[in-house]
Amino acid sequence: MDFETEKEIEDEMNMMLDNMIIPMMEGTGSVELMGMLFPDNAHLPNEMKEDVLKSGQKACMIFPSAAVDSKEEWYEGISHLTKKMKIRNSFMISDTWIVEGAEDTSVAPSQHPDRTDAFVIHYVNTDINGILMRTAMMVCKYKLEEEKVVERERLFTVRSPDENIVSAFAEAVSNNDWV
Repeated sequence: MDFETEKEIEDEMNMMLDNMIIPMMEGTGSVELMGMLFPDNAHLPNEMKEDVLKSGQKACMIFPSAAVDSKEEWYEGISHLTKKMKIRNSFMISDTWIVEGAEDTSVAPSQHPDRTDAFVIHYVNTDINGILMRTAMMVCKYKLEEEKVVERERLFTVRSPDENIVSAFAEAVSNNDWV
């Protein structure tokens, strides 16, 4: 499955936020780190390929961090899956903190007094050989009031590999050693 245009990527991220992430936060009080992988049908195992082709839908695999013991194991697992199945379109979903305009970068965002809660969706697209083609990110700043998500702002950006992308997720799902 390819997301050909920036609009398609942004629409998919908005759909994830509206129909999965925000309801998950409001229903359970947390959003787990997870990967959403969209393999090309040609690289699916035969039994899965038959089911996907019959349904007319695109295959999507979810890899939650609860499946492993640590964030490092999660990155290793997602890296293994994307490379083994030649997955070219991957999303990472997380609930995190951001700090804007921080002068003291020695304080982790989770400990910073001016932190903002944010959902982050990170998209990575590679070619069939795993070479990074582009990344995109949506940040949704929010606050939780009476178990309801109150959005403050959504920001969407797209970057190409020549922009010196620094991302553990992009590194995990691509074959680039310069990411």
